[in-house]
Amino acid sequence: MLQSEFRDASRPAAPSRLQDFFRQTQWPTLISGIAIGLASMQLLVARTVTTRVDQLSRDVAQMRGQVVELAGSANDARRTNDLLAELADQRQRLQAASQTVADLRRIQTQLEQEGARLSASANVVKGLRQLQAEVIAQQPQLDAATRSVAASAALQNRMSEMAQRLPAQAAGIAEAEAVVAQLAGLKEHALEHRDGVEAAREQVDALNTLVNGLNQGGERLIQARVAAGELVAIKNVLAIEMDGIERSQNAAGQLLALNETLSGARQISIDEAQSNLRSMLQVQEQLSGQTRLIAESVENLDLLADFQTVLNEQLTNLDGLRRQLTDLVMMEAAMARAAKTLAPLAEIGSMRGLNEHEVREAARAILDRRTSRSTTTRLADGSEPEVISISSPDEVFEPAARPAPVPPTE
Repeated sequence: MLQSEFRDASRPAAPSRLQDFFRQTQWPTLISGIAIGLASMQLLVARTVTTRVDQLSRDVAQMRGQVVELAGSANDARRTNDLLAELADQRQRLQAASQTVADLRRIQTQLEQEGARLSASANVVKGLRQLQAEVIAQQPQLDAATRSVAASAALQNRMSEMAQRLPAQAAGIAEAEAVVAQLAGLKEHALEHRDGVEAAREQVDALNTLVNGLNQGGERLIQARVAAGELVAIKNVLAIEMDGIERSQNAAGQLLALNETLSGARQISIDEAQSNLRSMLQVQEQLSGQTRLIAESVENLDLLADFQTVLNEQLTNLDGLRRQLTDLVMMEAAMARAAKTLAPLAEIGSMRGLNEHEVREAARAILDRRTSRSTTTRLADGSEPEVISISSPDEVFEPAARPAPVPPTE
């Protein structure tokens, strides 16, 4: 509308109207009114526009800073996505590390079990060594027991031989007793029959025969006594050695049982020790092969701890970004009001290239046009024209007309 008025003002008016305007216009009043209008416009419009332009410049600078922060937040979001991808990769590595740790714990349990078995095997070997030392310490007793058993066997053989000879010696003793009885009877008979020499001789011959038999029976009796003494001595020796033989037999039985136990336990302990040794070697090989995995797992755990710290920081930054975006969304209404306020300034953008003289000429042309219109209307109605007094620049420009804001200097 203002541009159309400018175009109308630039067109030449009819000569009759200009002449009437010049004749009816009071020039001092018009000039003073224009001066007052310009001063009022300078005081009211320019100051208000300057204040609003400064406020808008500050708002635009703030919005520009927020846009820059928003762009930086986009970079932060991209970095956060990269961190999340790396975190997912590290999570897979963490699962592998957890599996490795579980394997290590299982291997540790196996090592503890093998250590317990090895301790038991060591105890068994120690017991075997103690038993071997006891056997070595009891070797003299074993030799004595062996000699006692051999002496007992020889004594038993002698007793068997004497038992075989004892019936014959017992028969000789019985004959000797019969001869002694006959001698006693012969002596009594000789005392009763001293007179018979023949009888005496016969008795003497019989006596010699009996004496010879008695001598033979005496020798047998002596042998029987010697054999009886030997039997008594053997009996005493047997009585003395019986306890030792029983102890020797018990010791021999214990030694044989111990030998069998040692043989079985030695074989079992050797097999178990060999099995434990093979298990220990396998565990050692597994540990030597998994040393690098353990080191990598520890490094991965350290990296995961660092990534967790960085992720917490990025989450904090994202929280701040969310608050900033919320503030930006809430500022949308204020930006809409600012755009609505700037709309009138955009409509009069053509005045940005005009200087102060041209602005005054345009205002004067607009006033002249309005005055000519009002004068023409009053002449047509037959009323007197009146002088228009301007008290505010708003009476010259339409309410929607406002000067355009000056762009902020970068």
